[in-house]
This record gives sequence, C-alpha cells and structure tokens, in this order.
Amino acid sequence: MQTKERHAFTLVELLVVIAIIGLLVGLLLPAVQAAREAARRMSCSNNFRQIGIALLNYESAFNRLPAAYSLSDAPNYFQPMGVGLLPFLEQQALFSQYDSRVAPSIERGPIGQANVSVISTPINTFLCPSVPGSAAERSYNGNISLTHIADILGNFGFSTDPPPPTLEHWTAAPSDYIVTSGVRNSFAITAFGISSLTNGDFRGAIRPTSNARKQVTRLANITDGLSNTFLMGERTGGKVYYFGYRPLTIPAGLDGVNGGGWGDVYNGSHKISGSGPIATFPAVNGDCAINCNNFRESSFHSFHPGGCHFLYGDGAIRFLASSTTPNVLASQITSQNGEVVNSQD
Repeated sequence: MQTKERHAFTLVELLVVIAIIGLLVGLLLPAVQAAREAARRMSCSNNFRQIGIALLNYESAFNRLPAAYSLSDAPNYFQPMGVGLLPFLEQQALFSQYDSRVAPSIERGPIGQANVSVISTPINTFLCPSVPGSAAERSYNGNISLTHIADILGNFGFSTDPPPPTLEHWTAAPSDYIVTSGVRNSFAITAFGISSLTNGDFRGAIRPTSNARKQVTRLANITDGLSNTFLMGERTGGKVYYFGYRPLTIPAGLDGVNGGGWGDVYNGSHKISGSGPIATFPAVNGDCAINCNNFRESSFHSFHPGGCHFLYGDGAIRFLASSTTPNVLASQITSQNGEVVNSQD
C-alpha cells in the first residue's frame, strides 16, 4: 500500500521565515514612524499657520499687532497676549467669558479665578501633535513674583497701593508656540560679534506694552522685512522641562516660572540667551538656540527631528534646522535692526 507523502516546514525553515518577517518589520517600523511624524509635523505647521492668520487679522482689525503682554494699574497688573487672539481663532464663546479688567490669577478673586478657568481650557490650535502627552496631562500651575512687577509699575507711575501680593498663581493649558521677543546680550555677542547691546534694536516684532509706556507695533514698523522677521517660534510648552528630549527634574519653587501656556503672561516673553551643553536649569548660556531645551528665554524647542517651525511677518511658516547659525537666527528675531539675512549660512 502506497502512503501519501506529507509536506511541511522543517524547524530550520520555520525559523528562517520568522527571521525574515522580523527583519522586514524592523525595516518597516522606522518608515512607519517617519510617516507618522511627517503627518504630525504637517498638522503642527497648519496649526501655526492658523495662529499666523489670527495675528494678521488682529493687526488688520486694530491697526496694530497684539502686545506680547501688558501691564497696568491694579487690579489688572498684567494681561497675556493669547486671550486677544481667541475671536480670530473661532473661540468667541471662550473669549466672552474673559474679563480683561482683571488679571488671570486665583489671588484676584472671583473674576480672576473665572479668567483662570478660561486660560486653563485646552485649544487644539495651540498644540503641536508631535509633543508627547495629552493637553490635560500637560496643563500646569504657573506663578509670577510681583515684586519686580511692582517696581516696574512704580517706575511707570502706576498705583501700587495696595501693593500686589508676593506671588500670583494660575493654571494654564499648554501652547507649543511662543513670541520671539528679542535677543539677549550673551546670544547677541555670539550672533553679531559685538561686545554689548548699546547700539541697535535687538527686540522682536511683538513687544510688551503698558498704559504709561505704550509700544504699538504695526506690520509697517517691521523695517527688516516681513519675510525676514519672525513673529513667533515653536517652544514645547507645559510642565515638563526638557534638555534635548530628556525630561529634567527641576528644583521645587522653579517649576511654575517656565510658562508655556496660550493664556500665560510668560508666553509673551522669550528673549533668547542661548544654551550650552550642560543639562542644568537655568541653562548655561551658549550658542545653541534650537532644540537644546524648552526653557523660556533660552531655546526654541520642538519634537520634530532636526529643527523647529517659525512664523514670519508675512504669514509664512518655515522650518529652520537645529544647525542654523546664531547670526541667521538672531537676525530674523530682531525686527528693526537692519541686518542682512544670509540664507546660505
């Protein structure tokens, strides 16, 4: 009697097949991850473009750009920039809940606390999907010392009676986009080869203002050219401090001053000083200012490999590499300093 011959994989053949499948998965996974990041990066750029359109529409409506932040008499003291953009981001209902006569602070009573509820509301337009964590997970508690604010108000001739409390506190929803408010001495010296900032205007296009010292900026005031000047840049917001992409543990008491919320007054202050290679907070000054860390007034930061998006005065969004030279970066932060941007650097 003739028996049928049975065909089957040998153990060696099976192991070879498994090894080949594993190799193919290993080759495919980076491609899938790269495709996902490309989609997230495009979404991030589109969000930033919407913010740019809001800024330009604001300028068209009021004949000026919004203030980076504003200072005034009690009980206002300070106001952030982001709230004023809400009507231009299809957030009129949220804007109508905010009372701009009072600072967003839990120390400001029921009105201030209601304002805190507004700025703690997550808005997808301000979030870059490449950043890890949900909006709720990235919301944070901020605080500002008003001792120096009182000095500023006094110098401007404002009333500080009664004096402001030592600290004002709030809870803020994150923003991954921040004002490019200027260049500090340490970075300007590296960028421009100068010894001090005594000659020149090293401020950005969007500037702070006060009742006593108004700084009204229009697009026409950006004499360095709209296509050569930033309005805002990427900076990973929220409560996590990153050195590169590695989270840092920050000493108690310093975890509320980094800002990074769309309705946070600190988000109007990002005057670049640059960062060095040492993972400390505050950062040691250096010539790195893209993806070194996400410390306020130290570096721009994103989770896009190789660089960050920047919003220009003409509404364009461009991606600058981490290797961008200090001179090229600083020249595009300043708005009225007359530098010639060399795109070949």
